[in-house]
Amino acid sequence: MNKYKFLTSGLYFILIVAVAAACGFVFAPSTDATEQEKIDKKFEEIYTEIQKTGEHIYGLGDTAVRNSHYSKPHTTYHGLCPECADLWSKKKEGIVEVPVERLAELRSLSSPSQPGQAESDEPVKIPTTVEELDSILLLLKQQRSHLYTNKYTAEIQYHYLKKHNHPHPGIEGGCTECIALRKKQTTATEFISKQEYEELLKLEKHLKENKNDT
Repeated sequence: MNKYKFLTSGLYFILIVAVAAACGFVFAPSTDATEQEKIDKKFEEIYTEIQKTGEHIYGLGDTAVRNSHYSKPHTTYHGLCPECADLWSKKKEGIVEVPVERLAELRSLSSPSQPGQAESDEPVKIPTTVEELDSILLLLKQQRSHLYTNKYTAEIQYHYLKKHNHPHPGIEGGCTECIALRKKQTTATEFISKQEYEELLKLEKHLKENKNDT
């Protein structure tokens, strides 16, 4: 349970910082250009952190799926498995995979900007604070979706590595052991003394009996 709190707390922190920055922009009585530049910089930092977090999530998910390839060995090609793709897929004729940054660098060579070239007269649209926050919320929701996929992939690995008796993995597959694990991971718990727990159970039983008598 603690590891999920750790993951979500990081995303919540990002959102809180964004809201704090937005509030400073909306409610400040007089926001000068310097103050606005500080706010813009904060938004840029937030987007950068979200991007870096997204890279970690993608790497985690890709590795988890590749691990599944070996935890329950794929004997035939699986279309959604990146390890199968690397090992067995046929390369598409006339298609190559190029890193985005490298591609942008190469394409810039074919249309370099000329010194003194006139800039476009079209004004640059500056997003509002609400639009900035909407963008951040969208990114956070996408990351939550990716994290769920990673979690479910890990559950499938756990199913096969522990050799559960149920033929299908995960809660979607109806495996009772996988369902029990998900419940254990997502149910908040607290450590108390055994004596207090037994007294609370006795009280609960007593109240139920009185209710039934009435």
